[in-house]
Amino acid sequence: MNEKQKQIEGNRVRIRLATKENLSDLVSLWWELQSSHLRYDPYFYDMKPERLSKILVSEYFEMYLERDSHIFIIAEEAGIIIGMIHCEILTRPPIFNEEKEALLVEVVVTKKFRGQGIFQRMFEFLVTKLKLRNIKTCTLLIDVENSSGFRAYKKSGFRERQRFMICEI
Repeated sequence: MNEKQKQIEGNRVRIRLATKENLSDLVSLWWELQSSHLRYDPYFYDMKPERLSKILVSEYFEMYLERDSHIFIIAEEAGIIIGMIHCEILTRPPIFNEEKEALLVEVVVTKKFRGQGIFQRMFEFLVTKLKLRNIKTCTLLIDVENSSGFRAYKKSGFRERQRFMICEI
């Protein structure tokens, strides 16, 4: 067992599906994610004031926590939520053999627990759920400057396939 695995084992991180009872923790994690993205591109990631943003994302998460087309995975340590994946199941155009695909909408591991394999464990849990639905493809968008996230995604089997471009008008 390597040092990172020992660290995780010692922390007793539990991976599970999120529930409505986790809503305020999901919102807090989301705020940490969005706030950190401002350093990449203040214009693109600019958002409403904190209080309003949290109210709006709380309503957004509450709505999607109840839908079968969304999966929320959380990691918790000692009862404290330290990471989440929000995944949306998309229907592809009928021309494709694979009718469904998963899209990682939000992914965050709180700063103290990054680099410990938490994302990989949450993603493995998500993959088991996706396989039960016969979904074989998972995609995500990542900021070009997010090198640590890029490494974590590659470690979990993601490969770069397309590029997202933006033009400010």
